[in-house]
Amino acid sequence: MKEGENMLEEEIFKRKLAEPAKLEAYGFRKEGDSYHYQVDFLAGQFQAQITVQGNQVKGEVYDNDNHEPYLLLRAEGQHGAYVSSVRAAYGEILAEVATQCFREEPFLTPQANRLSQLVARTFHEKADYPFKKLPTYGVFRNADSNKWYGLVMNIDKALITKEKSDAGQEVEILNLKIKEAKRPKLLAQAGIYPAYHMNRANWVSIMLDERVSDDEILELLTESRAFTNQGGRPLNQPIAWIEPANPKYYDVAAAFAKKREIFWKQNTKVLAGDTVYIYLTAPVKALCYKCLVLEAGIESEEVAPKKLMHLQLVQEYPATFCPFNKLKELGVKAVRGARKTTQELDDYLAHYS
Repeated sequence: MKEGENMLEEEIFKRKLAEPAKLEAYGFRKEGDSYHYQVDFLAGQFQAQITVQGNQVKGEVYDNDNHEPYLLLRAEGQHGAYVSSVRAAYGEILAEVATQCFREEPFLTPQANRLSQLVARTFHEKADYPFKKLPTYGVFRNADSNKWYGLVMNIDKALITKEKSDAGQEVEILNLKIKEAKRPKLLAQAGIYPAYHMNRANWVSIMLDERVSDDEILELLTESRAFTNQGGRPLNQPIAWIEPANPKYYDVAAAFAKKREIFWKQNTKVLAGDTVYIYLTAPVKALCYKCLVLEAGIESEEVAPKKLMHLQLVQEYPATFCPFNKLKELGVKAVRGARKTTQELDDYLAHYS
């Protein structure tokens, strides 16, 4: 049988896993590592012969009058009433075998299905399918925040590899979120690509073809999931923020000269334990102070937006250490309001002495 001639079987048994005990109970005969089944249909005029090997199902229909394969079954352009009745009857046999001897799998590839099981065991979360027009696309969703951290899609391989020779080949990919600093190293690895249909700065696509191990993918999924905790912060991990301050309106240096602890308007999702770097705007235009957040979410009727955070000065930097031009080199293109730091900036500040 030529390649591609089992399209009917492929469609019916897609996303299904054979259960050997049920195959034998149904009447399949085991020979080596494969299972065989045959049954007459349409009043004995035809015989269906079905072979299951692993997750691959192959079938053939024979005309019992001459014991030859019924070639019209798969012939393109043959849609007569008689041929259609044979196809329909054979399809019913396959569907019955699928129902009785196979179990549904959430995804197309073995690796995607193993990952689904790993996610269920690790986080007690199962994939769901939220896209009505794309019902085979599944997401892994954080049960606490309801935000998803992994998206499994089956797409044309050429869309991800950008190779014309890959067109027409269906593959399954997993999109997940990463730290930007990890992107170059990950993209140098076989099987990992710039994200398909996502923000390429902090998402990647992994082709689920066994080139990237289950353990490594689970580790990356765990990191991606961490971004969905507590409004996008990694679980139990402090975040570093940059807060702008206009020296024309508030003298930060004088405030810290009097006391190493001050109260600051809170406009972000800052939590106690986070780090806040204070950036002085023009004419200074430099990051000058590192502070620890002692307390956040302090209610206040005197200021808008009615919440304050309690900051403790940890480090003062000279204006020449991290001016705005340096910030731009380190991935901070603007400081118009409160924002998170970049990994490059964190690494740079960690080496200050």
